Amino acid sequence: MDITKMTEGEFLCDGNRELHSPKPTSPDDFLPLLQEIGYDYERNLPNSAYELHRVRNQPGDVVLVHSGHVVGLYFGDVLTIDGNHQGCGLSTPLVLSAIPHRSAPTDRKVTDDGLRALRSAWKVAHGLKASPWWP
Repeated sequence: MDITKMTEGEFLCDGNRELHSPKPTSPDDFLPLLQEIGYDYERNLPNSAYELHRVRNQPGDVVLVHSGHVVGLYFGDVLTIDGNHQGCGLSTPLVLSAIPHRSAPTDRKVTDDGLRALRSAWKVAHGLKASPWWP
């Protein structure tokens, strides 16, 4: 999918979006699965100790690693970042790294935080918002 060719409404699935309550989810919940299927280093985020990794054989799923520990991921419909790393825009590089390898969505099931994260990534991709984590 090319996010730069989509309107905000298309990307966020206006009219076909369901908001739901967050389920407590942490990157740690996915560690056994990630260790089983593996993930490969892709690149460092600018001026930081954060690394993006791509889930092996699933290019649309990405993992955020800091100091050797998984601290975030965008895996299927789940976008989660460890509490100690939340609030500084790290969802943006996860989303923007994953979406070129995904099909355009026809619907979305998101939390309020997830919707904000997707909207922020769309704005960064369209040059409407800056991100220290994304070129």
